Amino acid sequence: MICTCSTVIGLFLKHKRMQNKETQRKFAFRIDKDPPYINRIENGKQSMSFKFLEKIMKAHNLTAFTLFTEVSQWVDTNKEIVEAVERNNNNKSTDKNPNQKR
Repeated sequence: MICTCSTVIGLFLKHKRMQNKETQRKFAFRIDKDPPYINRIENGKQSMSFKFLEKIMKAHNLTAFTLFTEVSQWVDTNKEIVEAVERNNNNKSTDKNPNQKR
């Protein structure tokens, strides 16, 4: 299964936030965003601009190289989680559009 970049990066960012023992609300406040927006990012339901990704990288003290290296390593050890979330997101989007072929 091929997963979207939004799903993979969102799940990784959730992992980083939880690793730092930070709530969505606290993290959202720290980067000047609404908690529901962070929730959608972390669950792969919201795409993000590169500018916003840079803001998140800065908040987690990550360079682009470090981000993509860590994402790659995280995905290798958490493939089942990523695929389950992606399947769930695909099912919900198909449920909204009954004419879409499965």
